[in-house]
Amino acid sequence: MSKDNKKGSPFLSITGMWKRVSTTRVGKDGKPEPYWYGKVREGVDIVITEGSEIMLFPSTNTKKKDVPEYFLKVRQPTKSEESEEVVADAN
Repeated sequence: MSKDNKKGSPFLSITGMWKRVSTTRVGKDGKPEPYWYGKVREGVDIVITEGSEIMLFPSTNTKKKDVPEYFLKVRQPTKSEESEEVVADAN
């Protein structure tokens, strides 16, 4: 888990993201469209609640093959952040 200096709550890693190229979808320029692919590990349940932040981080390991190019992570709101949102929504 990595930490964001701003709030201090940890990011939970959802999956690594790999760049793939579509074999069926072609863009306006006539080239196959790229897309990002990732898969959550088996046995891991990810629940993204209201107020969660989802972020895509680049991988720092660019020299190895078969290593994700990006990591998809989520930061769940803390209890105090949840109560602040409810108060802000009430006004």
